[in-house]
Amino acid sequence: MNGKAKILTVRFLGYLGGFLLFYAPASLVQRLLISVFHLPGNADIHAVCSRVALTNLASGKGISVISIVGIVFALVFLSAFFLGPLFCGKLCPAGAFPEYLSRLIPEKFQVKLQSALNPAPVRYGMLAGFLIAPVMGYSVVCAYCNYTMFSRLTLSVLSLDVGILTSTNVITIFFWLIVLGAFTKGGRGYCSYICPVGAAQSLLHFLGAKFRFTYKLAFDPHRCVSCGLCAKECPTLALAVKDDGQLSYQRISCLSCGQCIQLCPKKALVYKNGADGWRRAAGDEKLLQPQPILNESASS
Repeated sequence: MNGKAKILTVRFLGYLGGFLLFYAPASLVQRLLISVFHLPGNADIHAVCSRVALTNLASGKGISVISIVGIVFALVFLSAFFLGPLFCGKLCPAGAFPEYLSRLIPEKFQVKLQSALNPAPVRYGMLAGFLIAPVMGYSVVCAYCNYTMFSRLTLSVLSLDVGILTSTNVITIFFWLIVLGAFTKGGRGYCSYICPVGAAQSLLHFLGAKFRFTYKLAFDPHRCVSCGLCAKECPTLALAVKDDGQLSYQRISCLSCGQCIQLCPKKALVYKNGADGWRRAAGDEKLLQPQPILNESASS
C-alpha cells in the first residue's frame, strides 16, 4: 500500500468511527448520553445535529448545555477554536462520502470549483442566510442538509427500503454527491459552499488561529521544494501553488484533515501551536503565503 492509499485508509477509518458515533443504527454517542446520563433524546443524527443548535441560538430559543445537542455542540465548536474543524476533517462521513466518491472520477471530468469561484463569500452568505431565516420566522434547519441525506441514504441501503428517499431527497443527493461531489475536484464542494456547520467551525478556526496557544497548520518554507503535492491532494483546494511558485493557503477553507501533512515528502507542513510560518498576502486578509524566515520551532 503506497503512502497516499495508507493516508486515505486511515482517514476512512476516522469517518467510519464518526458514522458509528453519531449515525443510526449505532448512534453510540446518543445511546451513551441517554443510557448513562439519562438525558432525553433520540438515537439518531438529529439529536446531535449542530444545525439544530445554530438555529435555536439564532432564533433566541437557546440550547441547554446539559442536553445531547448542547454537549456535542460545545465539544465540536470549542475544538474548532482551539484545534481546528476536526469534526469536518476527521469524523464527518457526510462530508467524506462525496470526497471519496470523487476519487473514482478521472480528474479531466472534474471542475476546480473552488479555484474558479472563491468559496468565502458564498459560504458565509449561506451561513448568514441560515442564521437570519429563523429570526424571520422561517425554518431551514433540515433544508438541503447533507447530514439528513446521508442518514436516509445509509438507512435506505441497510434496510433495503428506497421508500425512505423522497423526490426532494433525490434532488438534494444529486447536487451533494454528484454535482458538488463526484464532479468537483476534491469532492468537497458542498462543504466549501453550503454547509453552515462547517462554515461556522472554519470561522472559529480562522479566529482562533490568531492566538499562539491554538493549533493550526504551520509551514516551514526552508523545507518546501514546491512539488505541489499538498495542493494537488487538498480536498477543499485550500492550498494552491501560485504562478510565482509560492504556496498559498486559505485557512478559512481548511478542513484540518491532515492529508497535506502526511503526504509532504519534506515535512514542510505540520500541525502545531505557536507561530505558523505564514504571512498575510498583500490586500487579502484570508490568503496566506510563506514567511521569509523559519518559524521558531526550528530555531530552538
